[in-house]
Amino acid sequence: MVDTFHVDVYNYASVSGFAQAAASQGPIEAGIHTAGLSPSAGSAQKILEVDLLGTANAIDAFFEYGWSHGIRLAIGARADHHGPARTYGLSERGNILRVQAAAKLNSIGPGINGPAGKCIARSPVGRVGTPQDVVSAVAFLASSKSSLVTGNDILVDGGVVSSSKWDSS
Repeated sequence: MVDTFHVDVYNYASVSGFAQAAASQGPIEAGIHTAGLSPSAGSAQKILEVDLLGTANAIDAFFEYGWSHGIRLAIGARADHHGPARTYGLSERGNILRVQAAAKLNSIGPGINGPAGKCIARSPVGRVGTPQDVVSAVAFLASSKSSLVTGNDILVDGGVVSSSKWDSS
């Protein structure tokens, strides 16, 4: 049986109601929070409400109901431009800090940002990521095999971000 539940992530009461409904079905062993807006999908205000406040609400509400460990799956690029893009980058950084402070969480930053050819050239693995690459990371973090992996932002990007930081050219 599948139950549906409408949730406004920027409304704590809505998220808390969802957490309570989930907990009524049995122990919450792991959770995956994926709600978020890309820089092109909303205003700076809406990005802060959904990406930053929504994540804080999910963490607070589900920990209240016994979430033993969780994953914040940050879909999208690490943006640091202007306007909504800058706000997106700031909200993502805020979420990474929140994950590290909670110490029971991990975040996943999937994907390659930018033209594929340019990113493939910067990637030590020499290819773009696939949905299965992200699913594999999520499955590992949601399993008991990851019990000592906490407070981390795991990039599933083929090493593009790391290569960009350490590129000597």
